[in-house]
Amino acid sequence: MNLWEREWTINAGPDDVFLKSDSPKFVLHKHGVNGSTSFDVRFEGNQMPAEWNDCSLVARGTEPFRFEGDPLPKFDESQITKDLYNDAIKNALASTTTSTRRLEGELDDGLGRKAVFLFLARNAVAFKDEKGNTILQDLLVLKRSRLFSWSPTAGVAPETLSGIPIDDGTAHGNPK
Repeated sequence: MNLWEREWTINAGPDDVFLKSDSPKFVLHKHGVNGSTSFDVRFEGNQMPAEWNDCSLVARGTEPFRFEGDPLPKFDESQITKDLYNDAIKNALASTTTSTRRLEGELDDGLGRKAVFLFLARNAVAFKDEKGNTILQDLLVLKRSRLFSWSPTAGVAPETLSGIPIDDGTAHGNPK
């Protein structure tokens, strides 16, 4: 089993990325064909929108996806925690390149395709267990994009494009 192959529980994300449920979760299942590796997204019932049923992700890059600074606290719904997560994720995504390790694929909702990128931040979350020991946990960051960074939309001046995928939504989750 590798680092990606776990059950992941979603902390937060855009409404149209994940259905409203008590604990949206999915498993990344690895398989290889002719020397290449891909991962299927598997989930039960309506834990994820149906467009994820046909999602296959391909491994890319070799450099770790890194957060700067101290590990994040365990996620909760407070605005302070949400802001910490959003800032850390935004900063980490800003420093990604084609060498950054990730899984990437596409989602098709019947109205169009969207690129999806999953990044694994190792030991990005710290919390205390019942004995007071500090536990470090990985964080999965999901970035969804409908346009490439060089694809302007109506009303957007080409010189203002940032070089990172157009932000259609970012989500995050922890291993269960």
